[in-house]
Amino acid sequence: METSCGFWKRINRPVFWWSIVALNAELLIKHLPRSIAELKFIALLPVLPLLMFIPALIRTIRKMDEMQRRICLEASSIAFALALVFSIVVDALAEAGVYQPKFIDTGTLLLLLWGCAFIFTSLRYK
Repeated sequence: METSCGFWKRINRPVFWWSIVALNAELLIKHLPRSIAELKFIALLPVLPLLMFIPALIRTIRKMDEMQRRICLEASSIAFALALVFSIVVDALAEAGVYQPKFIDTGTLLLLLWGCAFIFTSLRYK
């Protein structure tokens, strides 16, 4: 019973809900017909929830205890280092004409890197 309460406590945070709204807005824009999706103000729709996500993330980090902050900082550091390596590799592949990633692909991969680094660091402290 305690695990389900902890689960609901974790997802019942503004940072979680703003990220879900931003993801849904991005998916909505991606699946709109081409003529509607090309309108500049509609294409920028996902930016609005992301602008609300950033202050919510900052408030969430400020409320963390020392261990949670350390895990979050270590995960961000690992993800940053991996992102640098990824950027160099992708740039080299683009220069060679082998692979041209879309911008959304890199963002998804960077988020995946941070998530994996967060899981790795949180398991280290258990």
